[in-house]
Amino acid sequence: EKKYDDSKTKELWIYGLEEDDIYEVSGEGKSKINIRLIGGYNHDTYNVENGNKVKIYDFKSQKNTYNTKSATKHISDDYDVNTYNWKHPKYNFFAGYPMANFNPDDGVILGVVANYTVNNFIRDPFTQKHSLSANYYTSTGGFNVGYKGIFKKAIAGWDAGIDATYTTPFFARTFFGLGNESLNNVDEDNRDYNRVRISQFKFAPSISKTNWLNMKHQFQLNFEHAKVQINEDRFVAISPDVNPEVFDGQQFAGANYTFSFKNLDNSAFPTLGLEMILNVGWKANISEFNQNFANLNGTINLFHRIDKRGKFVFANSSNAMLINNNNFEFYQAAAIGGKNGMRAYRNERFAGKSYFLNNSEIRWDFGRVKNNIVPVNMGILVGYDLGRVWKDGEQSDKWHQGVGGGFWMNILETFSARIDYFTGEDGGRISGGVGLSF
Repeated sequence: EKKYDDSKTKELWIYGLEEDDIYEVSGEGKSKINIRLIGGYNHDTYNVENGNKVKIYDFKSQKNTYNTKSATKHISDDYDVNTYNWKHPKYNFFAGYPMANFNPDDGVILGVVANYTVNNFIRDPFTQKHSLSANYYTSTGGFNVGYKGIFKKAIAGWDAGIDATYTTPFFARTFFGLGNESLNNVDEDNRDYNRVRISQFKFAPSISKTNWLNMKHQFQLNFEHAKVQINEDRFVAISPDVNPEVFDGQQFAGANYTFSFKNLDNSAFPTLGLEMILNVGWKANISEFNQNFANLNGTINLFHRIDKRGKFVFANSSNAMLINNNNFEFYQAAAIGGKNGMRAYRNERFAGKSYFLNNSEIRWDFGRVKNNIVPVNMGILVGYDLGRVWKDGEQSDKWHQGVGGGFWMNILETFSARIDYFTGEDGGRISGGVGLSF
């Protein structure tokens, strides 16, 4: 016999032995300790006289006997809930990760990511995860902060999520005008000419569910406030593609649905697998509701080993986006560039109503480097990028291309470092970064 003090014990999780188990709960009074009875497989019997603070978990597809009226029953065929897994973490924990990246448009990006993970009874593989990130961009003086929260099985078996982002007025993106043949006539020393300072706040709650086939469905609402800073010495002040109302601040609301599927043999360095993402969204200007548009975005990633050991891998990513009308602002356009597929070009180098791009790579994994400290994997890649955008009224048959290569390193499948160099019609572009994944 063992006694539990409610000043020290908040919950008791009592698992069955995978046989025909019998649970007896008796006694009077109101307990402050939550008692969870988890039956598992086979025929279980629950004799509960006082069901106060008692919760029962068992399989819906199996026959069980419930001699109780007041206990709360959670009957489902959820394997993770109804069986014991000694690998599941039992305690909450905090982890913080530094990050650093570099590209010619943003300069050096210094950042940090802080994660707090909550592990209660419902874990898939955790109960809650809260991530806070912050980044400083040396070339523009811009700063952004982001929050991402995940609450597992919080709403009728669906995961709840919250995404929020804020960028300061010094945060910048680039804009060269709409069209597949927009010009980039400024020299390397005057990158500010095509920079656009924009302050944004985004808030997006969502619900999602992933089934046993690893297919995920997500429904999301979103709110966005954006204000572009006018600067008479920059392209944004004279471009005919810029709506003057963007300088006064605008608010948008919308919704989107995302379907995704992922099946990879190794998440750190996949040698065989498929990943698909399909997003359908709608957005409207709150003050001018007739200014609304829908968009469709799809991505397919393929990985296939070239040799039997998987040291050489062919990877291909195809991505497309389509906006159904011209009611979008320039910063909402379908854009490709350094951060989106065309690694030889500046960020958001080409923008329009739709785009298509394809990235192909051959990756060589050198294998694990033996040392007495930590395991390290490293390798190189060569790649080819192809893409273009479309806008109404433009006659263009041009496809933009980029070729290049890079080096990557992975430590413990968490800490990573990379450096890439790609060249195209606008010249060459180098980018890199170090950080930790989570």
